[in-house]
Amino acid sequence: MMDNLHEKCAVWGMYNVDGLDAPNLSYSALFSMQHRGQDGSGMAGTDGHAIISYKNVGLVTDVWAPEHLQKFEKSRILIGHNRYATSGSSKDVGLLLIHISEPTNQAEIRMA
Repeated sequence: MMDNLHEKCAVWGMYNVDGLDAPNLSYSALFSMQHRGQDGSGMAGTDGHAIISYKNVGLVTDVWAPEHLQKFEKSRILIGHNRYATSGSSKDVGLLLIHISEPTNQAEIRMA
């Protein structure tokens, strides 16, 4: 039934992260999901007053330098995304930070 499952994109989120090293935990999560998207990575966060974001093309290790992660130190909510290019070019830097869609194998999942 799901023999040909293919993973595309990765989404990660954290909420109410007081006392946690949220930027580095998010980096680790995105790195661990690198196999789900290797065309780019991005993150958006908020401290409740302003939204900040960063994104770029490339592998997680190439996109996220320490100075980029530092921007998110005060964020209480973080969402990150690794991009798997299903359309467009891997050179597109307009990465989605939220990926909303229906799984292509939705009927099979329901039957499982």
